[in-house]
Order: sequence, then C-alpha cells, then structure tokens
Amino acid sequence: MALSTYTSYLIVSKDVNTSLNRVASQAMVKRDTEYYQANIGNVTSVDEFMADYRLYSYATKAYGLEDMTYAKAFIRKVLESDLTDSNSFANKLTDKRYQEFAAAFNFTGGTRAAQSGAQEADLLAAYEASFSAQEAGINAETSYYDTTIDAITSVDGLVNNSRLMSYVLKANGVYSDYYSQDKLRQFLTSDMDDPSSYANVEYVQKRATLLQDNSDMQQITSVISSRNTLVNANANIDAQLNNPDSTLTAEQRQQLEATRAANQQTIAGYDSTLQSAVGTTDTAELAAIRSRYSAAISENTRLVGVIDSFLALKEQFSFNADGSLAGATAQTAEQKEAVTTAYLQNVSTGPSYTLFTANKAHYEQVIANATTVDDLVNDARVVEYIKTAYGISAITDASTLRGMLLSDPDNSGSAAAIKGFQDFPRLFNFNSDGTVKSGMTAQSNETITYTNARGVEVTVNPLADSASRYRANYLTAFQDDIDVAMENYEKRIDAVQSVDDLFTTNTSYWQSNSVQSSDYATYSKQPELWQMALDAFGVDSTKYSEHKLRRILTSDLDDPKSYVYSFKDENLVKFAKAFNFDTQGNIDVPQQAQSEQVVNDLTSEYKSRMVRFLSGKEAETAAEKADAEIGYYKEQVARITTVDELLADSRLVNVMLQSRGIDPTSVTTADLKKMFLSDLSDPKSFVNQQDNRELAELVASFNFDSEGNLTQDKDVIGTVQQRGDVIETINLYVRQTLEENEGNASEGVRLALYFQRKAPDITTAYNFLADTALTQFFTTAFSLSDYFSSMDVDRQKEMVERMVDVKRLGDPDYVRTLVQRYTALYDAANNTVSSAALTLLTS
Repeated sequence: MALSTYTSYLIVSKDVNTSLNRVASQAMVKRDTEYYQANIGNVTSVDEFMADYRLYSYATKAYGLEDMTYAKAFIRKVLESDLTDSNSFANKLTDKRYQEFAAAFNFTGGTRAAQSGAQEADLLAAYEASFSAQEAGINAETSYYDTTIDAITSVDGLVNNSRLMSYVLKANGVYSDYYSQDKLRQFLTSDMDDPSSYANVEYVQKRATLLQDNSDMQQITSVISSRNTLVNANANIDAQLNNPDSTLTAEQRQQLEATRAANQQTIAGYDSTLQSAVGTTDTAELAAIRSRYSAAISENTRLVGVIDSFLALKEQFSFNADGSLAGATAQTAEQKEAVTTAYLQNVSTGPSYTLFTANKAHYEQVIANATTVDDLVNDARVVEYIKTAYGISAITDASTLRGMLLSDPDNSGSAAAIKGFQDFPRLFNFNSDGTVKSGMTAQSNETITYTNARGVEVTVNPLADSASRYRANYLTAFQDDIDVAMENYEKRIDAVQSVDDLFTTNTSYWQSNSVQSSDYATYSKQPELWQMALDAFGVDSTKYSEHKLRRILTSDLDDPKSYVYSFKDENLVKFAKAFNFDTQGNIDVPQQAQSEQVVNDLTSEYKSRMVRFLSGKEAETAAEKADAEIGYYKEQVARITTVDELLADSRLVNVMLQSRGIDPTSVTTADLKKMFLSDLSDPKSFVNQQDNRELAELVASFNFDSEGNLTQDKDVIGTVQQRGDVIETINLYVRQTLEENEGNASEGVRLALYFQRKAPDITTAYNFLADTALTQFFTTAFSLSDYFSSMDVDRQKEMVERMVDVKRLGDPDYVRTLVQRYTALYDAANNTVSSAALTLLTS
C-alpha cells in the first residue's frame, strides 16, 4: 500500500538532520560540495564566480534560484546590488530569495578605511587619557631621580644607571637610549679649563669646527644663489634682446646690454671664487653642491644643538677627574631643581597640575627677586605665565608686554589700554623707568584696592589672583588644545588612503585642503596624526624613525615573526592594530570579529524579528529599542578580539542569537563557548551535533580561529564569501537537494518540506504571494481554484490573512497542522491514497 504524502513527509522531517546527512553523503552531492568548499575562496569577482558553472549553479540552487541560473545578466545585477540601499536592484524585487542570495556574497568587498569608527574613537579616548598617564609617569620618574641621584657616590653611579641617565638626557633634550658609558664618564669628569680634556676636544672644539664649516658652506651657497640670480637675469635679458617682435627702443636696449655686461662681470667674479672653493662653475654641478651643502648645514646645526645640550648637562653635575664627587652630592639643590624642571618641561606634551605647580613656583620666585621689569620679560616662562593668566594674546611678544606693564593706567591711550588691558599695570609695582617700586616686590601678595577704568572699585590680591587666573586659563586652554587636536584628527583621518597620507604633515595637508580660510591657521600647527597615535598608546616617538614606524604599520599582525613583534613592545602592537594598512601601505578592510556585511545582515535580521507582527506605537517603541541594541552591537563587536570577550557581553550575545530566532535563555554560555571552539569541518564536533544547524552558521560567521582569537586567516574571512555564508550555502544546497529528491517521488512532500523550512520567516501574507511555491502550497491547502492567481492582489492578501494565522507560523505545532491539511488535500486532488486527515477536514 502506498504511503500518504503526510507519512512520507514525517519520515523525512521527524529527524531532518539524519535525512540531511544522508543526502550530504551522496556521491554527487559530496563531490559538488567539496568542489564548492575548495574553490569559492579563490574567487575574487562576479566574473570569476559566474564563469565557474559548478560554483555558480551550486549557489543558485542553494538559494532556490536554480531555474534562474541561465539569466546571468539578471543574477549579476542581484549580486552587485548594495543591500544597504533600499533602491538597489535586489531590494526592489518582491521575491526575497534574491536578497538572501545577494547577502550571501560580498563582491564589492568591505569598506576600506585607515581606521574604523571604533578604532578612531578608542585612539582619541586613549590620546585624551594619555596626558594623565604621562603626568603620573613624569612624577614617578622625578621621584625616582630625586631620591636616587643624591645616593650616588661617583660618576659610575650615574652613567651605569640607565634610568637616571635617560632622565638626565631627556631633561636636556637628548632623546636616545643609545650612549657609551665610557665616553659619558670621560665627558662628565673632564676639566673644562684643560684645552686637551675629552670634553673640550670632542665637544667644544668640534662645536667650533662645525660652526666654522657651516660659515664656510653658507658663504658658498650664498655665492651660488647670487650667481644663479644673475645668470637667470641675463637669460631674461637675452630673451628680450633676441625677441624678433621686440618693441624695445635703442636706449632701452643699451640699458639692458649694460646691465647684462655688469652682471656678467659679477658672475665672472663669482666663478673665480667658486672655481677656487669647489673646483667647478658648471651650473648643474653647482646645484648639486648647493643641495649637499644645505643638507650638511642642517645636520651640523643639529649636531651643534646636541653638543650644546651635553655641555649644559655637564654643568649640572660636579665630579672630580677620578669620578668621585666634588661635593657632598652629585648635584647642588639648584642643579637638581634645574634638571627636574627641564625634564618636566621637555617631556610634557601638554599642561598638567604638576607643570602648573612648577610654573607657578617659578613665577613667584622671579616676582619675589625681580628688581626691574626686564627680569620678567626676559624670562620666557614668566612671559607665557602672564599672557595665559590675563588672557593676553599668545602672539604678544616680550617687548609689547614690557610696554603694557609700564603703561600709565590712567591713560586711555596707553599701550595696555590699546590692547584692552588699561588696568593691567595696576596689578604690578613698576616705576615708569622699569624699576620695582621701593619696598615692594614686582607683584603684591597682599590685598590692594583701586578704581578701574570703568569707575568700579576693585579689591584683589594680585599675586594670588594671577595664580588663580593662570590655573583656570592654563587648564582650560589645555583642554581646548586637546579638543582642537582631536578635531583636526577627525577631519583628516577619513582622507587617509595610505601610510604616506598618515605621515603627511598638517601644514602640507591644510595648505592643499583648507575649506575655510581659518582651517590652515587653526589646524596646521596641531600635533601630527602619527604623533597623536603614538602618544595615545604611550610610545616614545623619539625612539623610532619614520622609516621604522612605516614598517611597524605595514607589518603582518597575524605573523608572529613580522617586524612589529621584533620590538617585544605591546604598546607598539596596539599602535599598529589601531590602523588598517596592508603590507604595501595601502588602507585595508578593518579586521573585526565580524565583517561589515555580516554585521549588517545580522542586525537587519535582528530588527526584523524584534518588530515582527507589531504595529503602531508598539512597533515604534520596539524599533527604537532594536536600533539602540544594533548601535551598541556595531560599536562593540568592532572591539571584540576573542570569543571570551564576545560571550562576556550579554547584549552582544542576545542580539546575535535573536537574529537567528534563538531564545538566549535556551543556550548556556558554556555551551556557546564549546560551539565556538568546535571544529566546523568535523561533522561530529559539538556545534555540528546541534539540532539547529543555524548555530554552526552563526559561529562560523565570526572571524575567530580554533583557539577563539581574532584571525585574518583567508579560510575564515574568505574573499567573496565569509566562512559562515559558505556553511549556510552548503546547508541550503543539501536541503534543496533533499527537497528535490523527495519531489522526484512526490511533489507534495517537496512542497511540504519547503513550507516547513520557510514558515518561520513568513511575516506577511505577501510572503506567500511573492513565492510561487508557497502560493501553490496555500491554494492546495485550502482547495482554491486557479482563479485565485488572477484575483486582485489585495483580495489575495485578504484571503491569506483570513485562512492563515501568519503570526503563528513560528509555532511548530501550527505549522504541522497546516502541513497535515496540505498533504491531505494534495493526496485527494492527486488521487494518491485515502487520508484520515482528509476525512477529518471534510467531515
């Protein structure tokens, strides 16, 4: 006796995974699947994909589009559609199978960017926080120095202590960890009164030589420049004199010829000098010499600066020729204070409470000891202190400030009044000749009262008030500086297309890209992009040349032998990971736990499920809540680097599970971790033994390796199809083949299985009407004639909604009831077997 359609359906569906595994093991299916797995990762374009018929036909069949395999032009438009654009080709098609097919591939590639939004936000947050960390580091190093330097008993105690030596060098503007202890020892113990001492020979005399060399080379380059000017002038004169269309008068020609002759005579003098000095008068050779000399002058100037720094360093210590201490300690209190203050100023990249305290103390010391106004204005720190405290323009020079301090506060036309600070001189105690008033300090530290220019009586302690003003303005200005620096970073980072762009200076960039006239003035002097990035991760930029930084940024972060890891510095790795450059220095797609397209697909499905069957205010509220979770998911998943981090965030887990229609409470964290660490290629692994095959697809959609770490392995991230989409395509192909095989024996079983698979995703009556197979299922299940297909679509919709409770299609029991109805009426219509179910339906 023949089996009923429903019985045949039950045989397949009661253990659908066993049925699917049976189909997957069939020789032809297995062979086609293995071919797809082995070759889809080699495809890089739509053309390559469609040219490989085995891949192309496998995929179209998987997504139920086998009958459209021939329509390559149509399918190409589907695959090239931007699914984020509601007006794209695929999104305009009513049959959602095309959208699902397009979503399974990524032929456009992810969005390439120097930084993702999360990378940029994290870097800027780290940059802003770096100033507090820097201050803590400065204080720790200063505390160590302050304690340790007094304990050393010889020069060896300094030069053999790398931490002390680094502090001293940085205090003097020398940023290098590479130095010879022996040479430093000789230098610090040299007798500066002995011309033959090491310091005099290697530093003082070399400094003099460098300066003399610079003077000589500057003379030559000046002669070459002057010669070039005259040669060019004579060339211009010759052009005028030889111009056949010239309208020069005889007198003008005579003047030009006289000028040319005079120029030529001067050139002859220059040539004589150059021939003697450099042995040539050839223009090209002179150009090369000038370029070489200019570079040498710059290098010599740099070296003179280094020598000056070391000579200043030597003056900060007192060692005997044998290395012993010349006094009770290596430094006097004044010398030590000078070093710690210099370190604070040189190492600080911005204001801090520590620097505020140091500047305030310095200002008050100068005020207490000043005898004339020049004691203030000749001290750059004091000048900056006063300008910051009183809000005087930063471009005000010392000479102008001097005039303001000595202004007559009763004169509305004084230098101070013109700048808008008529009462400013009242806060200081200077006579008109610049001397401090008898019996006073330069600024009073006691309450004074005066009537200001507006006739208002003012009572104030000038010194205390200046400190209060300075602190407020200093820290406010600092935050303003940080904000502008970050604003510049945000404006520029999106334009970075390569490592070269990252190292383009702000000056150069804004010269070419200013939108508003104020852009150049506002941003050109801000910290460079790469410098901000280094500061954000606590990397000392003085240790790394631009060449090294470029190699670090283009290192292969998945290769433990790549350049960045050779430094064994985790902060450098963080710096490299903050950007997305390939090994050629071009921007790449950000490395994330999920690709941009996968995230978009997942969150789109999540929102669809969250608002499913809702309407009005309820739908609006649910949509807002879903959007908030989606925003959180997109922002945070970009920061995830391990499975543990992912599973520790319940909001992320909820979104990813609910996007697949899985109740988060039905899966434990422990089981999820076992799934993520499962071997996806092993049918017997934990994740592949789950009843719900979508769990394996979900796990595979993340770019984690077998140990649960983020990876760039091409087998995981794929080229045009991510690993999760490959598994989903294979699962769909096997399911389609199962349904197709069953359809060979009974079309009724095939449609029943198809409906069972699609039912959970049906949200409206239109889903039935847009799918030919579902429409056939519906018309058979409710014995509707062919007339149904010719009805107005609104009437069709009404009939579907009247006969099917769409909201219950996620309920397996309700789906089973509809399948029973369909199979019974199918058997009746096709005269297959008698059906008890049909008897019940019609009795």
